[in-house]
Amino acid sequence: MRVRFERGCLVLLDPVGAEWKETAKFDPRRECWVAEPFHARDLQNSAVEDLWEDDESKCEKMRNVPALRSYQNAAVEAWKKNAYRGCVELPTGAGKTRVALEWIGRCRGKVLVAVPTCVLLRQWETLLRKSLGTTVGIWGDGRRTEGRIVITTFASALIHLLEEGDRFDFLVVDEAHHLAAERTSFVARLCTAPARLGLSATFPESDSERATIAMILGPIVFRIDPIDLPSGVLASFDRCEHRMLLSSAARKESEILRQRMAGIFQRAKAGLPAGAPPDWRRLRGAAAAERGGLQALVQWRTFQASLLCSPGLLAAVGNLLRNEPNLSTLIFCPNTKAAALISARYKIPCLLSGISARERQHWLEEFRIRRVMALATCRVLNEGYDLPHIERCIVVGPSRGSIEYIQRIGRVLRADGSKKVRIDEIIVEGAHSEAQLAQRRSMLTCRYGGAREAALSR
Repeated sequence: MRVRFERGCLVLLDPVGAEWKETAKFDPRRECWVAEPFHARDLQNSAVEDLWEDDESKCEKMRNVPALRSYQNAAVEAWKKNAYRGCVELPTGAGKTRVALEWIGRCRGKVLVAVPTCVLLRQWETLLRKSLGTTVGIWGDGRRTEGRIVITTFASALIHLLEEGDRFDFLVVDEAHHLAAERTSFVARLCTAPARLGLSATFPESDSERATIAMILGPIVFRIDPIDLPSGVLASFDRCEHRMLLSSAARKESEILRQRMAGIFQRAKAGLPAGAPPDWRRLRGAAAAERGGLQALVQWRTFQASLLCSPGLLAAVGNLLRNEPNLSTLIFCPNTKAAALISARYKIPCLLSGISARERQHWLEEFRIRRVMALATCRVLNEGYDLPHIERCIVVGPSRGSIEYIQRIGRVLRADGSKKVRIDEIIVEGAHSEAQLAQRRSMLTCRYGGAREAALSR
C-alpha cells in the first residue's frame, strides 16, 4: 500500500483490502483515510531484515567498546527474534546502551536516538562519537545539526517529527518507561521507523501502561533482575535510614491534613469511570473539583514543602557531609528549593534544569576528578547518566514514585572496581508514610537481594 507522510499523519493513497481499517480512520478535513505514523511498518509490509549488515567488515567499526556480556548478547538475539521490535529491561548500570550500540553499528539506514534529558543527550553524543567515530546529529540542548545518526531530546522530537517523522529506519528510545504517558508516547507515535528498540531499567508495573509501550515500541523481549546479574556488574551497598521527627504540633497538623486528603481522594476516585487506568493528573483534577478539595491540596503541598526545606532537614544533610567528607557524594533532593538551600548552606554545586550545558559539564567533570566532593540535584541526574565513581548517595525526603526511587539508587551502583556504596536516606516524618517505606525496602530486597541491604538504622 502506498502512503504519504504529512504533518504527523500517514495518508493512505490507495487503501485496498480490509486489514488497514483496524489502524486507520477517515479524516473529513483531508477527505481521506489516515493512520498514525508508527503503523507504517504494518501498512507497507516493510522489509526490516534489509536494514542490517550481515558482513561484520562492513559494519561501523566500534572502538573502545567492551565485548557483549552473556546477558547482553541474549538481549541482542531476543530483539532480533522478535522481528527487530521490542524493549529490553536491564538494571541501571548493567549496560543497556551497549545493547543499543550493537544494533546501531550494524544498521545501514538512518537512526534516531530519543532521550528524556539534555544530560543524557550529551552522554549519548560522547559515546557514539568515541565508539563509532561518526558524525552525530543533535536535536536539542540549543542545537540543530544533522547526521546519519541523530540524537534528540523528547521535547525536540515532538517538534521536529511532525515534519520529519518519515526520515528514519531505526528508532532507539532510552528510558522508554516515559512513553507510557500520553504526551511523551508521541515520540514513537510520530516516527515511521520500522525497527524499534526501547531501553529502561524500570518499566511500569501497570498493565495499561505496559500495553501502551508495547503498542508503539513492542513488548519486553528480554529482562533480567539485578540479583541475577554476574558478580561484579553492580556495586554492593549499605543502606541507612535517618529519621527526622516532627514536633507534637506539626505531627498533629500532619495527621489532620492527611485524613482530610484521604477522604477527598477517596470521593474523587469513586467518581472516576470504573476500570479506568491509574492517572494521577486525572485523579488530582477530580480531587480539586471536590468541595474544599483545591484548598486542601494547596494546604497539603504547602505543609509538605515547609517540611522538606526545614532547618532540621538541612542540618541532617550537613551532619552526613561532615561525618564522612572524603566520600564522593550525590545528594538527591525532593524539590529545587531544597536543592538550592543545601547548595547555598554547604557551598556545593547544584545541578538543576535551568543551568547552561557548559556549567553542567564543568561541575560534572569537577565532580568526576574529585575537585568537588558533593553535588546536589533534584531530577537532572535521575536517569541514564554514568557516574561510576560515586561512593555515597544521600536521598533527601520522598521520591515521586517507585520508578524514580529505583532510578536514583541505581545511579550510584555502577561498578567501579570493588567499591561499596553507602546509601543514606533522610526519612521525614509526615512526608513519608510507613507503607511507602515498606515498599522501598521490599523493592530493594527483591531487586538487589537481602544480602546487599545492610546497616539499616532507624
